[in-house]
Amino acid sequence: MQLKSGSLLNVNVSHAIADGYSYYYFLTAWAAACRGEPFQEPIHARAVLRDKAKTYLREQANHLSDDELEPGPISPDPEFDPTTEHIETLRIEPEQLIAEARKGVEPAMRSWLTENSVVTALVWQTYARSLSMTGDLTLACPMDFRRMIPELSPAFFGNASAPAILRLPSEEVLNLPIGQLAIRISDSIHRCDAVTLIRYSAKIDQLRVNYGLAAVDRMGLVNPRTGLIVTNVARFPLPPVDFGSGKFTREYTPTNYAGTGVIVSEGAGIKVRLAYPN
Repeated sequence: MQLKSGSLLNVNVSHAIADGYSYYYFLTAWAAACRGEPFQEPIHARAVLRDKAKTYLREQANHLSDDELEPGPISPDPEFDPTTEHIETLRIEPEQLIAEARKGVEPAMRSWLTENSVVTALVWQTYARSLSMTGDLTLACPMDFRRMIPELSPAFFGNASAPAILRLPSEEVLNLPIGQLAIRISDSIHRCDAVTLIRYSAKIDQLRVNYGLAAVDRMGLVNPRTGLIVTNVARFPLPPVDFGSGKFTREYTPTNYAGTGVIVSEGAGIKVRLAYPN
């Protein structure tokens, strides 16, 4: 759409078709085509994931318990409505935040304090303060398995992500120093493996078969009143989106699903679009 102040591009994608990385890869490939430059076409070889899962399960059949093969946490309720109007934008300087977080942890553990884990810890704590509840809180951090499965091309277009799940008592989420909370988040991410992806993919397929594609679009990884999912799209290793008239000067991620936090780049800092329950 052409406006007086510039051009507006609006793109939406169904999670029944693709994950966040695929969405941004599609945009950069489209932009390269508009510039007349070569690009690697997205690869739709979903069978790679399916065959990988079958092979892994066959090889590990004697080592995995039934509990380990149970599908991961998803709310498949077809009546679930996650939409919200209560949205806040946080602006964070990650370098300053990491420097402060390091003061509260042992030197041997400071390497676990990545920008992703520290920012996610701050976002989770901020979200938890708004819930005013006791009991366990759940954090879900999507992992991109393109970097972990050699058979998957970086240009794979589809769902190659699965959530690292962390559950902690609300008292810990609210009261732990950011550095200590970030270490627990890093640990949950490091423990993600092929089983995590297999369980999650199986649950997605089950949800699609039982309730249809619309249910996949509306699925909740966690209950927004007890959990949060944080996606860091700022870490995607993709070039700036430039359709030939210059790279985007402003990026707007209109996530309005309660229980979600989306991290995007903003100059030297980052911003987080955090959606609370109504």
